[in-house]
Amino acid sequence: MSKYQLLPDLSSVEFERLKSLIVQNGAIVPVEIDENGDTLDGHHRLEIYRELSIGDYPAITRQFSTEAEKKAYVYRINEGRRHLSPDQKKEILESKRALARELKDGRTQEQVAEMLGVARNTVSTWFNGKGIHSVTDDSANIDNHQYEDKSLNSNVKVSPKTKQELLDMANEGKTQERIAAELKLSQPTVSRILAKDKKNTQKRQNTATQVEGRATVELANAVEWLQRQEQCDLLLTDPPYSTDIDDIESFAANWLPLALSKVKPTGRAYIFIGAYPKELLAYLSVSLPEQVLGWEYTNTIGPLPKMNHKLNWQAILYYRMPEALALNGENLKERFSIQNIAAPDARHGERYHAWEKPMKLADLLIKQATNPGDIVFDPFAGTGTFLLSAATNKRIGSGCDLSEAMITICKERGIEHVA
Repeated sequence: MSKYQLLPDLSSVEFERLKSLIVQNGAIVPVEIDENGDTLDGHHRLEIYRELSIGDYPAITRQFSTEAEKKAYVYRINEGRRHLSPDQKKEILESKRALARELKDGRTQEQVAEMLGVARNTVSTWFNGKGIHSVTDDSANIDNHQYEDKSLNSNVKVSPKTKQELLDMANEGKTQERIAAELKLSQPTVSRILAKDKKNTQKRQNTATQVEGRATVELANAVEWLQRQEQCDLLLTDPPYSTDIDDIESFAANWLPLALSKVKPTGRAYIFIGAYPKELLAYLSVSLPEQVLGWEYTNTIGPLPKMNHKLNWQAILYYRMPEALALNGENLKERFSIQNIAAPDARHGERYHAWEKPMKLADLLIKQATNPGDIVFDPFAGTGTFLLSAATNKRIGSGCDLSEAMITICKERGIEHVA
């Protein structure tokens, strides 16, 4: 990066848009250089000119007495050219404040303000030893913002979606500069989020060596049980299907909204349902999930039907709450929306129930969606697979079931029964 490339990089979309204009119209806008041949303005244009093998692009040479004057010129001529986010504008304003001190000697506040493209009262505030807080600056388009002097980007709010994109880019090996450009963030904001994520990851790893898992189950109605609970980090459950419920529409509407309200803003939910059109419609009419995932199995499919296709999968409704952070794990195959995992098979081991879910699938979802010590709810516990998986993976599994026979199986599998 050139020492005079003071503004944030263009995003990939912006760069390609500029390139398209140059291809269409030719090299019209000149590149500006200093007396030493260093580029002052037009870094992206110059990159495109070279990429397109345009050797006769226009250029203008500028001369200045000091480095500070060159930098001030770069800021000034780019004022209003770029579509910058408030976060990026704040970072630039902080850089201008530091540069103002270098320009101060022998110049009036009006002159420094003119050179930097800011209001005179902004420079006056800086020269009086104050920070950016309480500064309003029409030319920088940051009116009515309040900033903390000690940490320019400390109050920047980043949405969970943007944060997830940021972390994904970092995992792909992109530099902080590139991430900042693509997401319209300042580099300090990117650095802060990555540092916090690293700290949280280390904290989770340390916690994992200390937490002891636990699984409890209660004989109770799901709705009544849920009403008594606080909130969980993960709702993972497998309710009765439309083949067992007369009115699946009323059933879904009765328990699902309540259950989702018991998930923390940082949490998630996975609801297993049958792959029957009526059942899918019933649940999707109550609450649209983030995604519809699927569990595919081929080892217990039974006889071949004559008129229809054989069902060998079940839907998993995936709900992500608004403040949920990134899923754990970086294995792409384990993040596929369809997971092909053998169902529990009495021919090759214990099988407690016809619709019992594989422990491998339970472990996968719990590890991805929670951390050691987190709370996992299952209001339709059945034979307790999800609760047992939670405890095995050092989470706190808590659930209920209406069937005494199911509670007995849960106890046989080592799950604690609470009255």
